[in-house]
Amino acid sequence: MPRPRPTLPTILALLQLATACAGTQAATDRRLQQLVFDLQRTNPGIIRLSVHRYDPDLGGVIVASTVTAKIGLPSHSEDLRAMATLQPVVIELGSDLDVTVPILIRDGRAQACVGIVMTTGPRIQRATLIENARAIAQEIENAMD
Repeated sequence: MPRPRPTLPTILALLQLATACAGTQAATDRRLQQLVFDLQRTNPGIIRLSVHRYDPDLGGVIVASTVTAKIGLPSHSEDLRAMATLQPVVIELGSDLDVTVPILIRDGRAQACVGIVMTTGPRIQRATLIENARAIAQEIENAMD
């Protein structure tokens, strides 16, 4: 039995729906990117801030970052590990600290994570930096939710 051919009104309706969805996603991405820049500006200890989303094909992809050239690139292993284990991952980078916090946990799976590289400074304790990273990740999660 031959498949029915779509009519012109059906095709136009589908195109309109696809355009509306793409426009909504682009607006969301712009707001998220602006939030990342704003958080870096208001938190001078942040060296780099990136937001990663789970992607079934890539595992994870960077959707916003203070290093805009990274947007669209696959997530690193520590980002994937944070999303898989639902636990923060902390890596020391010389005098800096890289903290990745899973966010948007649904049905036992993280849908995203926030990676933050912060300067430790001479008087800032590691535990304080990790708590700061959790608070920043929570702010991003609230904006994405």
